[in-house]
Amino acid sequence: SETEVSKQKVKELKKMSDWYDGVRAAMEELGGMKILTIEHSSGEGKKPIDSKRNETNIAPSIIVKVEMLKEYTLQIVLDSIASPLDRNSTISEGVLNQKEKLRVASAIFLGDSMIRAETENEINSAHAGLEGKMPQLDDLVELSHMLHYEGEGLRFVLREALARIRGAQLRIEELAILRKRYLAKIMKGGEEVVCSLNEGVTVMLRLTVDSPMLPGSAYIEQMVGVGGWDKDTLENMRVRINSSRRRGPIEIVEAVVNELNDITQEHPRTPSLPSRADAAAFSYGEI
Repeated sequence: SETEVSKQKVKELKKMSDWYDGVRAAMEELGGMKILTIEHSSGEGKKPIDSKRNETNIAPSIIVKVEMLKEYTLQIVLDSIASPLDRNSTISEGVLNQKEKLRVASAIFLGDSMIRAETENEINSAHAGLEGKMPQLDDLVELSHMLHYEGEGLRFVLREALARIRGAQLRIEELAILRKRYLAKIMKGGEEVVCSLNEGVTVMLRLTVDSPMLPGSAYIEQMVGVGGWDKDTLENMRVRINSSRRRGPIEIVEAVVNELNDITQEHPRTPSLPSRADAAAFSYGEI
């Protein structure tokens, strides 16, 4: 009968709906992102659109909240704007021909301002109390304004924000392992690391927001040695290791240790103490 056929169709549609929901959930799981809410703002207290681009606000903002990696919430504000006037058209024609488009106005992480890595295996004991700053996204918002294709700016910010969170987690995990292997002091939310080595050398590292994802995102800023280490030798080593464009702190420190050991085996050092000026300069970051 028609009723039975209709019931069968409903069952099939329900199965298809469940299947699509499952696929969508799986894609969100694999992608690490899930849209929580999309809503319109009242428009009160909004910042004006950039006048340099001759863009005007023509609708309330759209606020999108996205869950990332099941732990962090990213809020993106999209402004609906009119494109700049065509130079070859009159003002009246330009206004009539203006096309509405969405542009990323801001992107911030909500809630806790610190990021923590998962604690597994080697970093369990070393990870206690170790955390880093949530990555800032202002530069990504500015860069997104240079993308002209519809929706490309939003996709860019989402993609890069997720990459920065993953990078920050990996950076914290590396720092935890570094602190377990060496005597290391971690400062400025993981942006600066001072590592004292048994070979009598202290190394100050700088980590960018892309460490340890991209080559050259971690580098040696200063090196000071005691017990006979020559300043020129350490400086040449610093330049040489930095030129190899290392990704993370462990990679850099191990390279330093290997070179120090090679030098020690070839040329035994004469013990000496650093000058008071060198020690003070290193403490205040002047070297």
